[in-house]
Amino acid sequence: MFSVDGQYQEKGIGKQLFQAIWKDCPAGKITVNSSPYVVPIYHKLGFCDTDKEKVINGLRFTPMEFVNGGIE
Repeated sequence: MFSVDGQYQEKGIGKQLFQAIWKDCPAGKITVNSSPYVVPIYHKLGFCDTDKEKVINGLRFTPMEFVNGGIE
Protein backbone atom coordinates (compact mmCIF):
# COMPACT_ATOMS: atom_id res chain seq x y z
CA MET A 1 0.00 0.00 0.00
CA PHE A 2 1.25 3.47 -0.85
CA SER A 3 -0.18 6.90 -1.34
CA VAL A 4 0.89 10.28 -2.68
CA ASP A 5 0.20 13.50 -0.79
CA GLY A 6 -2.55 15.52 -2.47
CA GLN A 7 -0.30 18.42 -3.42
CA TYR A 8 1.92 16.03 -5.41
CA GLN A 9 -0.78 14.03 -7.19
CA GLU A 10 -1.17 14.11 -10.99
CA LYS A 11 2.63 14.39 -11.43
CA GLY A 12 3.45 10.73 -12.16
CA ILE A 13 4.88 10.05 -8.70
CA GLY A 14 2.42 7.22 -7.95
CA LYS A 15 3.18 5.62 -11.30
CA GLN A 16 6.92 5.75 -10.57
CA LEU A 17 6.38 4.24 -7.12
CA PHE A 18 4.33 1.42 -8.63
CA GLN A 19 6.93 0.77 -11.34
CA ALA A 20 9.60 0.43 -8.63
CA ILE A 21 7.42 -1.99 -6.67
CA TRP A 22 6.61 -4.02 -9.80
CA LYS A 23 10.25 -4.23 -10.84
CA ASP A 24 11.07 -5.98 -7.56
CA CYS A 25 8.00 -8.25 -7.51
CA PRO A 26 9.19 -11.87 -7.72
CA ALA A 27 5.65 -13.27 -7.72
CA GLY A 28 4.74 -11.73 -11.10
CA LYS A 29 1.40 -10.66 -9.64
CA ILE A 30 0.15 -7.97 -7.26
CA THR A 31 -3.27 -8.03 -5.63
CA VAL A 32 -5.02 -5.19 -3.80
CA ASN A 33 -8.33 -4.52 -2.10
CA SER A 34 -9.01 -1.04 -3.45
CA SER A 35 -11.21 1.54 -1.78
CA PRO A 36 -13.84 2.98 -4.14
CA TYR A 37 -11.94 6.27 -4.50
CA VAL A 38 -8.77 4.57 -5.81
CA VAL A 39 -10.32 2.04 -8.25
CA PRO A 40 -9.89 4.37 -11.29
CA ILE A 41 -6.24 4.95 -10.40
CA TYR A 42 -5.55 1.22 -10.17
CA HIS A 43 -7.33 0.71 -13.51
CA LYS A 44 -5.05 3.36 -15.05
CA LEU A 45 -2.02 1.44 -13.75
CA GLY A 46 -3.30 -1.75 -15.43
CA PHE A 47 -5.08 -3.54 -12.59
CA CYS A 48 -8.23 -5.53 -13.35
CA ASP A 49 -11.15 -6.21 -11.02
CA THR A 50 -11.21 -9.83 -9.89
CA ASP A 51 -14.63 -9.60 -8.29
CA LYS A 52 -17.41 -7.07 -7.69
CA GLU A 53 -17.23 -4.50 -4.90
CA LYS A 54 -17.61 -6.03 -1.44
CA VAL A 55 -18.42 -4.71 2.02
CA ILE A 56 -16.85 -6.57 4.94
CA ASN A 57 -16.93 -5.23 8.48
CA GLY A 58 -18.17 -1.91 7.11
CA LEU A 59 -15.25 -1.52 4.68
CA ARG A 60 -16.04 -1.15 0.95
CA PHE A 61 -13.43 -2.47 -1.47
CA THR A 62 -12.95 -3.99 -4.89
CA PRO A 63 -10.52 -6.93 -5.20
CA MET A 64 -8.06 -6.22 -8.02
CA GLU A 65 -5.00 -7.81 -9.61
CA PHE A 66 -2.05 -6.77 -11.77
CA VAL A 67 -0.38 -9.60 -13.68
CA ASN A 68 2.66 -9.21 -15.96
CA GLY A 69 1.02 -6.37 -17.80
CA GLY A 70 2.21 -3.10 -19.15
CA ILE A 71 1.88 0.21 -17.43
CA GLU A 72 0.44 3.19 -19.34
